[in-house]
Amino acid sequence: MLKRLRLRFIFLNMVLAAVVLTAAFGAICYIDYQSRVHDLYEELTFTLNQAQSPTASQIEQLFPLRKSGSDANGADAIAAADENLADTANAENAASGEAANANSAETQPENQTEAAQVPDAQQQEPAPESTSASAASSAAGSAQDQQTQQNQQNQPNTTIGENSQSQISMPEIGTRDEMIIPIAVYLVKSDGVYTALGDYASASISHSLLLQANAEALAYPENSGLLEDVGLYFERRETSNGTLIAYADESNVDTWKSLAWTLVGVGIAVLLAFLVINIFFSWWALRPAQKAWDQQTQFVADASHELKTPLTVILANMAIVKSQPDATAAEQSQWIESTQTEAKRMQQLVNDMLDLARPENATRAEMPHVPTDLTDLVETEVLQFESVAFERGVVLESELTPNTHVLGNPARLQRMVSTLIDNACKYANENGSVNVTLSTARGKDAKLTVRNTGAPIPSEDLPHVFDRFYRADKARTSGKGGYGLGLAIAQEIAHEHGGDITVESSEGSSGTAFIVKLPLVD
Repeated sequence: MLKRLRLRFIFLNMVLAAVVLTAAFGAICYIDYQSRVHDLYEELTFTLNQAQSPTASQIEQLFPLRKSGSDANGADAIAAADENLADTANAENAASGEAANANSAETQPENQTEAAQVPDAQQQEPAPESTSASAASSAAGSAQDQQTQQNQQNQPNTTIGENSQSQISMPEIGTRDEMIIPIAVYLVKSDGVYTALGDYASASISHSLLLQANAEALAYPENSGLLEDVGLYFERRETSNGTLIAYADESNVDTWKSLAWTLVGVGIAVLLAFLVINIFFSWWALRPAQKAWDQQTQFVADASHELKTPLTVILANMAIVKSQPDATAAEQSQWIESTQTEAKRMQQLVNDMLDLARPENATRAEMPHVPTDLTDLVETEVLQFESVAFERGVVLESELTPNTHVLGNPARLQRMVSTLIDNACKYANENGSVNVTLSTARGKDAKLTVRNTGAPIPSEDLPHVFDRFYRADKARTSGKGGYGLGLAIAQEIAHEHGGDITVESSEGSSGTAFIVKLPLVD
């Protein structure tokens, strides 16, 4: 029974611990999740505040993207570069022509032969034109490369969306400078053109995913939220130039999952440690109950054994009387007296067991405590046992301190004193002595000592002399009478009065001594 009780105790404690840990760790994960969501929205708001009013130079550097994916601005940039290069080439040609005319005017008078070579020079004039065209083409290519390089610089390398955790540096809770949350920012105009604000963004979104994200973000009933289909948190803001939308990947707030698995491991380790501790403490806590259970089992067995003997004698006597129906009562008086004696023994045993089973508060209610002169009570009991000691060949002596008063019940105290004196006289050696002393200890307690001479109690039996139905030596105590309940009752009475009782017995001491200490009355 106690084993099942212990298992239930352990099971209930483990369930309670698991519930507490689950609630605590769940709260930690929820708080972590909410904190990261809050920090993510703060970053989105902070980014939109920066991107809300871009300068003219920043607008010129924006990288436009259309739904069709065409690069119209790239072609416009190339045409503009061609026009600039053509103007530059014409200016260079005009300057070269003026310089050639001036040189020919200076050299013509000196050498007429060189004038004949002018047509040859004029025939070579198309060469600079081809050079200018190639220069223009080279400049246009350079402009296109510059524009492409600029567009690539405006586009961040980090890609978000569709839970791309491998491409994102996971954020850490802390100050704004310590947080790294990749954010993509776009300006969506009414004509369907969306523009990546690369100067304010630390991430980008693929073209196909961005179309879906923009459509869902613009149709979302609130200005911020989670787009579950694309795995993006967003925040939008209406401006005079269009709608600003900032995106952050959902994986930035999913760190609670790894935290949850970590806490699961910690929780399992804690539960295992708690299980070991619980097993030990369940054994420690139920040890008194186990001891009481064993004592109760032993008590029932001993009581049954003690009741069995008188019942057997009574039944045997009744069988004899019944077998002689014609005999008179005088002729069968032997069996009748034996039956009466055994019945009285049974009555005493039952009364003693009821006395031990009576709760302490019930005893106090039935027998209230009053100031009692312990000196007179002990002296009366000593006088009562003088004849008993004389018959057993034992010398009974006493040394009592007068006017020793305690608060208690006289009947219960008398039962305790008589039990100790009777026990001392019963187990004293032949021609031995019993000494009863009453004194005060440190002015606080009354000390009653009942000592007898004789064989000491073995050391292994000393801790059990106050146990119910316990007798140190069954062979030595046989024929002494009693059931082994007297000392247990004496201990109960001492505890009822706020005192205690101890025993001292060894080979070197003069016999065995029972010492009772009770608090004095002020």
